[in-house]
Amino acid sequence: MFNMIRADLFKMCKSPLIKILFAITTLCAVVMTVMAYLIPQGKIDPSMAGIGFMFSDISMISILGGVIAGVFICGDFDNKTLHDAIACGCSRGAIIVSKAIVLFCAIGFILLPYAIITAIALTTGSEFSMGSVSVGFLNIQTLNSGITFQASELLKLLFIMMTLIIMMNNNFKSSDA
Repeated sequence: MFNMIRADLFKMCKSPLIKILFAITTLCAVVMTVMAYLIPQGKIDPSMAGIGFMFSDISMISILGGVIAGVFICGDFDNKTLHDAIACGCSRGAIIVSKAIVLFCAIGFILLPYAIITAIALTTGSEFSMGSVSVGFLNIQTLNSGITFQASELLKLLFIMMTLIIMMNNNFKSSDA
């Protein structure tokens, strides 16, 4: 099972698709943060918050998570990689667990720009707001904007971010079934 995980992670690292998806999520995280910064300043109309939500982590993972699952997991059905693994003696349970771990890692990887940009935005001390549509990392930005951070609050924020990443991955997996 560890060899299957390593092989899938290697395949994912060498794929240009994961790099493109990472660039897309980075761009969307920047756009989401800029919109959340400009709305409280009055430079963007608050009715544009719905468009800003389109760039949020929840929306992007819903779309791009399906792309990752389709390419990296379902693509193995097409090229008979899973058939070969089963024929070589790997159990179906081991294959399912290894694919789930790889999907978890891939979704966590493309969520990294949201976590990093949220952390950067919060350290600026600026005010961020998207109104009532804030969910996920956008919610962390809007609730904690303008607060000066101490070490204990930073650890708490990192714990919340990691919990949010895990919950997004579990939420995506349960909606896939």
